[in-house]
Amino acid sequence: MRNVIVVAIGGHRYAIELRWVREVTSLGHVTPVPRAPDAVAGVVNVRGAIVPVLRLPHFGERPAPHAGESAVLVEVEDARAAVPIDSVQLVATLRETDDGVGLADPAGGDAIPLLDPPALLSDVAAAAAALARRGLT
Repeated sequence: MRNVIVVAIGGHRYAIELRWVREVTSLGHVTPVPRAPDAVAGVVNVRGAIVPVLRLPHFGERPAPHAGESAVLVEVEDARAAVPIDSVQLVATLRETDDGVGLADPAGGDAIPLLDPPALLSDVAAAAAALARRGLT
């Protein structure tokens, strides 16, 4: 069983474990960052902290995030990121599917994929480190 928030992103549903979720918020002005990794759409100011806004390829074709758009703020250890979303659909405790690829949909639909914030933030950090090694930051 997993305590999750189920969100719609690009016409698909995804679950994020609540242990990684700090809040659901509206994005402020999203500032593009030249030469940032592809996974970073820009940065926003969240109560004085600069937070990357993620743009992930498996979320489908989405326009660039903009001010006023909803986002889930995730935190892993001391790293934070904003994941733009279309809407929050459900906050619940769901069981894992038998094949382990997601969580069982309480409405009986397809399994809901579970996003992995530690992996998402690790990918962004690795891409930023590679840019720094090449002297591009």
